[in-house]
Amino acid sequence: MKKSVNYVQELVRASGVLGSQDSRSGLIESLVDQAVDISGAESACFMATRNLLPSTPPMTIKSIYSRGVFSLPKSLSTKDPNISFIFECREYVLINQ
Repeated sequence: MKKSVNYVQELVRASGVLGSQDSRSGLIESLVDQAVDISGAESACFMATRNLLPSTPPMTIKSIYSRGVFSLPKSLSTKDPNISFIFECREYVLINQ
């Protein structure tokens, strides 16, 4: 049986954890950890590009930090049609199955 989650309480707790971070790497690790803890997901990762300019799409998206029971890809190619679509839409995507 899945436990009942008080999302307001979790948001306040996660805000405190994120607010206490003083480095980029600490913030990234905390974001992933909180995503797993709050959502109950079995795995999560933070992926980013080296080139953050929208006018020049990067060739690769790399995993910076991951946590969980599943093996997640270390990188994704922007040549993949699904990834290209994400860049064209300029939106974030969360897939939770």
